[in-house]
Amino acid sequence: MRIIRRISCPAHLLIALGATLSGAERVLVQQQEPATCRGHCAGVCCVAISPDGKLVASGSEEQIIILWDIDSCKERARLQGHKGWVECVTYSPDGKTLASSSRDQTVRIWDVATAKEQGILHGYSDRVSSVVFSPDGKTLIVAGDDELVHLWDLASEKERTVLRGHSYPINSLAISPDGKLLASGGSSEEVLVWDMATGRQVAQLGDHPREIRSLAFSPDGRMLASVSVEPGTVKLWEVATWQERTTLRWKPPIYSVQFSPDGKTIALGCLDGVRLWDLTAGKERALLRGHTDGVTSVAFSPDGKTLVSGSYDKTLKVWKLCPAKQEQ
Repeated sequence: MRIIRRISCPAHLLIALGATLSGAERVLVQQQEPATCRGHCAGVCCVAISPDGKLVASGSEEQIIILWDIDSCKERARLQGHKGWVECVTYSPDGKTLASSSRDQTVRIWDVATAKEQGILHGYSDRVSSVVFSPDGKTLIVAGDDELVHLWDLASEKERTVLRGHSYPINSLAISPDGKLLASGGSSEEVLVWDMATGRQVAQLGDHPREIRSLAFSPDGRMLASVSVEPGTVKLWEVATWQERTTLRWKPPIYSVQFSPDGKTIALGCLDGVRLWDLTAGKERALLRGHTDGVTSVAFSPDGKTLVSGSYDKTLKVWKLCPAKQEQ
């Protein structure tokens, strides 16, 4: 007989999200309402959690970035300067710097402690959709509607390399945990994978029904997830062989994907809420409802105990996740 023991969750009731996972843990979600961060006056396009798990950054259609305290949902700072929708926000590995990309054709670099702008990367001809730091924090990778992937050396503040291969706008970037591989995807319905050391294309992953909206590597770097918006499709790829492992489909559109820190769950930002998919059991474990419009972005805290979602409904939701150990 299995007994579920509740631990360190101050909720009244908990919803079990799955059968036994290898390692004797499964995820539980509080049944009480998630905390809601309100402050944006337009749809939230992107969210990111700081490496220490204390802050959330959110970018919106109103051209601003808000930094929130993740525990209280209190606004800590507003970063203003962009002249277009903020498409992407990302923290540096040390958490001291935030980079943001926008439809105003710029990337802006912010000091998190002071909430001051440190610099602007100009020279883009159209929307800049995605920006990501390398794991060592030395390189900033930028992409957008110019169909190019730009690698910036942060020490010299100079563009180091431009990767060419896309023939349509790029919507998303993802870098592997070891920093050796970069994935890029966009309107061409395919994902290109690059060797970061040489700048050469090492794989082309096709067969997506529509444009690529979101990409994510698993924490161990062995798997890549790619999302097509509509119909909602997630493809999981084995990095060692670049063979497709599985395809998951839903009728509602999917806008974003993220792996949990333990690599056992993927969170999907969908039109009808946040879906949690158990990779071990191959089953959907929960549909988290609370937003009144599509969920554009999702992010796990580093300890995996919190999930943050941003939505076109102008809010962020902070969902508390909790492990439950099983005893025989």
